[in-house]
Amino acid sequence: MTDTAVRPAKISAGFLSGRNIEGLIARGFMYVLAIAGCAACAFIPRSHYTPDVPADQAVFAKCSGYRPVATRAKTAIAGVLAFTSIGRRDERWYVELYFTVPSGKVVQLLSDHVAYASGLDRVHGIGAFPYVSLTDSPMWSSYINPALRDSLFAVREPMVGEHVIVKPDGRTPFGFDRNFWLAAYIDPIPDKDLWVTLPAFKVNGTEYSIPEIHFKRESGVAVSLRCG
Repeated sequence: MTDTAVRPAKISAGFLSGRNIEGLIARGFMYVLAIAGCAACAFIPRSHYTPDVPADQAVFAKCSGYRPVATRAKTAIAGVLAFTSIGRRDERWYVELYFTVPSGKVVQLLSDHVAYASGLDRVHGIGAFPYVSLTDSPMWSSYINPALRDSLFAVREPMVGEHVIVKPDGRTPFGFDRNFWLAAYIDPIPDKDLWVTLPAFKVNGTEYSIPEIHFKRESGVAVSLRCG
């Protein structure tokens, strides 16, 4: 989730591509900031995608001193909330979707396919959600860590809503509606805006669909840094 021999450095044209330079700059900034004592926030020169939706249909990441950045599109349908975002793990982009399902609601996807189009020429591609995850790291549990497979189930199985009550020792109990997470890789790697079409689904037996979501590609994002 090395080769220790020392070899002469050789920098190729590919190594100096925009993607590699971007990665090197980002890692350099993170290293300097870590040495500086883990500042509360940092501006990282890293490409990201923001949903092109009205403010009341977006979830924002807030970092003191920087403008809020929209990170997820939020859709409310039949008492259920769906959140959609574009993320990146290493050099691979992916679509992430999660449903917040309260008691009395059952969500069932009608397909595992997520369609996307990139750029003004709208080059199309199809991805597939491999599983539904009960953890908030579907990329890690679905593709990488077999130890988390107990938290996964088939994409077309019903997602049965529940209001979960947590009672920490010595602390005030709190509750939340059950979340169900999915993620699918996007290949090839996009370098322009994305338009994402999610699979249709049923809520308590009635079919619904989320309109196509436009994600704008931007550069630079303020992030929180945590130490310890």
